[in-house]
Amino acid sequence: MKKLAVLSMAAVLAAGCFVGCGSKDSSGSKSKYAGKYEATKIVSGDTEFTTDYSGNPIATFLQFELKDDGKAIGWDAKSQKEEADIGKWTVDGDEIKLTDDSEDNSGDNSDSDSNTMTIKIDGDDFIMSEGGSKIYLKKVSEYTTLAAAESTEASED
Repeated sequence: MKKLAVLSMAAVLAAGCFVGCGSKDSSGSKSKYAGKYEATKIVSGDTEFTTDYSGNPIATFLQFELKDDGKAIGWDAKSQKEEADIGKWTVDGDEIKLTDDSEDNSGDNSDSDSNTMTIKIDGDDFIMSEGGSKIYLKKVSEYTTLAAAESTEASED
């Protein structure tokens, strides 16, 4: 009887270990900020762009992915493929820091902040400021494609 009780306890403990181990995020991501992002709005001065920017859908203006390994990868909406490794990313409080670590900037002796972009985290909003403009981003499961955006616009006409 004692052996049965001990084996039962061992089984319960083993089951608890299997259930308790693993990723905290059901997607398997190491960070809740890892994933794909695209623009939702650009504010430049008094002008706000929410659907079209320079003749293209706003979502395709800026698309990138923050990988679990700390790399940031750009996405080209036109060719539908990764553009390039655009640097590394880290989280610092309520900010995501994107740092360009390319060889072009590695020999630069200027201030290290010159090759760092900051994305402010404000609840579910992600806001990147650049040269007096603000780019609002959202996390997406899949990028908006030019074809999908064009078919949506055509159906609205």
